[in-house]
Amino acid sequence: MADDVIRETLARCSDEVLKVGFTLAGGRDVLGWVTGVTGDHVSVLHAPGPFDLGAADGHEEPEPIPLSAIRPGSLAWYDATARRWVTHEDGHGGARGPGT
Repeated sequence: MADDVIRETLARCSDEVLKVGFTLAGGRDVLGWVTGVTGDHVSVLHAPGPFDLGAADGHEEPEPIPLSAIRPGSLAWYDATARRWVTHEDGHGGARGPGT
């Protein structure tokens, strides 16, 4: 059930080209853009960090991440109109996430 909500939210973020952030079960933070959601994985193109400037060759591959590895409650997306990060818990984007 939780994976279905995460899958649907990430698919909407992909459709709307929204920057997403979440924490993995192991504690690693992920920040970037969703390039696809298939089955039980999401593909994320990572946002460059402050030390990555000029180091990237522009050919980074998206990282496949299992939906089950995303820590519940950590998924957020950047709402450019509100100029802040929002989550389901914030009550933004309706009960179904961005775009609603």
